[in-house]
Amino acid sequence: MSSDAEIDRQIEARNRRIRAGLEAPPAHHAPKPKPTDDEDDGPGYLTPAWHAARAAAEAKATAPPPPAEIPFAYRPENQPKRRKPEQHGSTPVGRARRAAEGLHIICEAKACGLVTGSFSHLCNRHRGRRRRYGSVKLTRHPLRLEDYQHFLIPARRYLRRNPPPPAIMEAMASFLRPADALPFDRRGRKVRAFLRQEMAWWPDPKAHKKDKHHGRGDYSVFGYIAHFVAVLAKIEELDGKGFPDGADLHALMRSLVLRHLRPGRRVVTAKMARESGPGIVKGRKRALAVSATVVNGLITRWRQKDRSDLRLFVAVTAKAVLAEMQAKREQQNRKATTAPKPVRQGAIVPHPQPSPKPEPPTPPAPPVRRLEKVRVDLPPRFKKPTYRPGGCSVDELRSWERVEAAWRQFPEGFWYDTKETNPDAPHV
Repeated sequence: MSSDAEIDRQIEARNRRIRAGLEAPPAHHAPKPKPTDDEDDGPGYLTPAWHAARAAAEAKATAPPPPAEIPFAYRPENQPKRRKPEQHGSTPVGRARRAAEGLHIICEAKACGLVTGSFSHLCNRHRGRRRRYGSVKLTRHPLRLEDYQHFLIPARRYLRRNPPPPAIMEAMASFLRPADALPFDRRGRKVRAFLRQEMAWWPDPKAHKKDKHHGRGDYSVFGYIAHFVAVLAKIEELDGKGFPDGADLHALMRSLVLRHLRPGRRVVTAKMARESGPGIVKGRKRALAVSATVVNGLITRWRQKDRSDLRLFVAVTAKAVLAEMQAKREQQNRKATTAPKPVRQGAIVPHPQPSPKPEPPTPPAPPVRRLEKVRVDLPPRFKKPTYRPGGCSVDELRSWERVEAAWRQFPEGFWYDTKETNPDAPHV
């Protein structure tokens, strides 16, 4: 028997002969010829069923892979039904959307140029600015306490001399009184609830400031009227400058809200906790900002028809207070310019000095006589200066050399023309 290695060598030699064409391959290795359509390869070959199966197999092989399964929440049949554009118009918002379809509205604010994307003529940023400040032209609140506090005392004095009638006091009291209940079947209930919550905080003694200066601690109806008069007097003094597009009412209502202590919460920072000693850290109170919703709600209450007499009374009183202050200032300025300054008691008053006598006019000086000749007399012993740093200059040394040469030529003296009389004469 031959070994396995011998059998492997025989098989490899036979394969080389087959590849070289020296020997025919065995019958089971020969490729089977493809049958033609005319040949019959047994039952079922080249029949319609065979062709259909072959076409189905080719279609399955060349077909793209099936798409991934769509999640249940994203299937079209499970999406919420939306209204078509032509179906809008049942609500104010829907009517506005339908009217704004296809429009290219640009924000009307200066140097903005953004497309609003809605029926509004202002973008979101400028609409928020109008809500906070009362105008899109403002970037900060134009009125502070220090701007109008000097009008509080004159306003209180004027109102004491001319007390407001009971109808005005009752109108101001009703303006400051929050609503008792809010209806559930009206739009804007959340806004009115927010305003009611803010106004319910004002009568609380914790919301009252303890500052008595300028009458700021008076929270009676009289004090509120005096506050309104002072703010409107300041606005009237500015002649409306700085309050565009009705920002004066926004400033008036914001000053009313800031007249009270703002609610807030205690904040303890990491630095406070680290620097404080052992025990409870009190922290710092961080007050809540004035809400634009509250300010706009107060403006709406102020513009109601039943408060027209109150608005007229406050405006007329503010103009009267401003006129009194301006007249008083003019009188004080007139006194300061005409009357001498009063001498305080104990001051040293100097004796009046006699007015100096006018000095006679000085006669003009006689004309200076200019010499035509100048005589130079040199001593017999002439010492020539030496040139050294810190001594005479080079020009000075040269001028002395010229004088020495002239002295040697004219020992008894010489005459020469001066520069004043003859500018062209040579200088020694």
